[in-house]
Amino acid sequence: MKSGKRYAEAMKNVDRAALYDVADAISIVKKNASAKFDETVELHIRTGCDGRHADQQIRGAVVLPNGTGKKVRVLVFAKGDKAEEAVAAGVMTAATDGAYRKVADHNPWQRFMVLWSDARISADLTCYMNAYNDPRREAYYDKSTFGTVSGNAYTGEESYVGLRRGILQGQYNSWSQGSSCMKVTTSDNIVVFRASEVAFLRAEGALRNWNMGGTAKDFYEEGIRLSFEENGITSGVENYLASTGKVEAYKDPLKGQSAQTYDYSGAINTNVTVAWSGGDFEKSLEQIITQKWIANFPNGMESWTEYRRTGYPKLMPMAANASGGIVNDAEGARRMPYPTDEYRENRESVEAAVATLTQESKTKRGDTMATHVWWDCK
Repeated sequence: MKSGKRYAEAMKNVDRAALYDVADAISIVKKNASAKFDETVELHIRTGCDGRHADQQIRGAVVLPNGTGKKVRVLVFAKGDKAEEAVAAGVMTAATDGAYRKVADHNPWQRFMVLWSDARISADLTCYMNAYNDPRREAYYDKSTFGTVSGNAYTGEESYVGLRRGILQGQYNSWSQGSSCMKVTTSDNIVVFRASEVAFLRAEGALRNWNMGGTAKDFYEEGIRLSFEENGITSGVENYLASTGKVEAYKDPLKGQSAQTYDYSGAINTNVTVAWSGGDFEKSLEQIITQKWIANFPNGMESWTEYRRTGYPKLMPMAANASGGIVNDAEGARRMPYPTDEYRENRESVEAAVATLTQESKTKRGDTMATHVWWDCK
């Protein structure tokens, strides 16, 4: 095969009979590079192995000096000294550092919230955010339509109205149709972990006297600022940080309507504010976790875990308890029972696990939603 002029010129710098060491070989390669882009190099090694045999196949990996071009994130579960080491090694600090899962087909929140109308924003969340006049409401969910329904007896002034947890299934449609719904599209990426959550974790660490690189107050307020930025809220954060508003009772938007026999009004037993109070550990922890809960929207599983771990945020009792008295109204579900398939196909292991669970739990209610797992200590 006839070679081009560039190839011929490059070969003038190579002695085919010479054996070059690595440094000299690389120097020649770099000297011959003339393209206007980053050129690649093929490396051929005679190993004497026969690749047709499985035990002689070679697999290798090369660590590139400048990485792969992708940002690597490592999730660390630690406390005390190990948490301090993790922070010292470097953590998310900017709103652009967040980790998201790309949606390949259809955002599940949009499917069951908007498309199927199977869920609505919780009344607990709207009660907190309404009390704080939280600008993130506009980014999180739409306004209630209760006040626009003809003949509706709703007299509340709030534009955002949530749905009580534990509402009776037969009553769901009446309340859900006017309740605030999440703002989400089919292609929105799913939040996995954001810098605001890291800031709140550092705030709790500092509160526990771990060296997080700052004070609990500093990281608490930084978490709120990051959450505003992550949700595209460009103003109002300083006024929000100074807010001393307290959570008010929830008004049932359908109370007093004809044929209405249930009253889902309720109250949250808390005086927590946005403005940092300091001093008392539990009060400060409640502030941190409450704001972390708001910032983590819509990551409900993470929030449920934090609620069980810390006891915060404070929530309204279940509106209607369908557990037959097994689950405490105020506490709510603490875990999910093992499915019947496990009992049928793996009974011995399940029963052993339930025995251990019951022994470690402070509530000792067996394989029920009322049993606290080992880290659920509040």
